[in-house]
Amino acid sequence: MASPRSARARARLAVSAVLAALMFAASGMQAASAQLVDTRILFANSKCKYPIRFLIHHKDSDNPHHPHAWYHFRPWEEKRLQANDVVLRQIVGQPLYLFAETIQEPGVPGLIWGGDDAIATLNDVGYRLRRVSLTVNSRGELEFEFNCPGT
Repeated sequence: MASPRSARARARLAVSAVLAALMFAASGMQAASAQLVDTRILFANSKCKYPIRFLIHHKDSDNPHHPHAWYHFRPWEEKRLQANDVVLRQIVGQPLYLFAETIQEPGVPGLIWGGDDAIATLNDVGYRLRRVSLTVNSRGELEFEFNCPGT
């Protein structure tokens, strides 16, 4: 017959083995779920004859949508979006929202891209956002465009 001390040692060993197995399984599930999230680089393309400034409200992880601003594009400019020297990504299938406006001469009414699809707050100012149509470009990036009338 085994001593009570060895029985306790075997029980502790069994509990340790079960905990180790659970931790291993959980880490595998986290890795598997992370692999299932398809993100792509965000690319903006201005097909407008006016300079534009805009903010985006995007989703790149399990965290909620969050804003990045202000981006300033010259007429006809196109590029990948970055924040703090990091290229921004977007989860495929998740909506991207934006608020944008043309920068024109004082007194000249500009164009505004906004809407009722979402609201983002930046520096205590609320911006009414519109959902953007995204397409996959030839480089596999998620691209959206600004189109101005008459350009």
